[in-house]
Amino acid sequence: MILVLVGLERGFPRLVKKMDKISYSLEEKVIIQIGNTDYKPKNAEFMRFVTREEIEGYYRNARIVVSHAGIGTILSAHKYNKPIIIVPRRKEYQEHLDDHQMEIAEKLEKEKIGIVVYDVKNLREAIKSPEDKGMKRLDNENKLITNLKNYLSTLEGDK
Repeated sequence: MILVLVGLERGFPRLVKKMDKISYSLEEKVIIQIGNTDYKPKNAEFMRFVTREEIEGYYRNARIVVSHAGIGTILSAHKYNKPIIIVPRRKEYQEHLDDHQMEIAEKLEKEKIGIVVYDVKNLREAIKSPEDKGMKRLDNENKLITNLKNYLSTLEGDK
């Protein structure tokens, strides 16, 4: 199963539409948490929001997580030892107020934490076999948390 998460605050139609479009041709179930996205998938299962208990069940059953560059989602995918494909929200598409998700994604890509997909037209290929894309699993959650905290502290210095 492929679990797609867009977060709670804003819609993410670029990701939801693309995942819905390619889901009919994938040989596994796609479940999309659409949050505040107006577009409703026609080919994939979807829900707007779920409880913590429900999302934990989805994480456990997922083969892969496709997500916005939200720190909480990235940490949760790691907690459940799931490969993650990160699609950062972009200011140019009015998906966020700034490009902090691009900055997070670039840092994670440099560290080989997950696979970063900047253009949704590349999602299908990334989903096929993320393990073949050189994705590194971290030795432990502490290293991931340390890396993310270090990165976030650099952002605070920019303000």
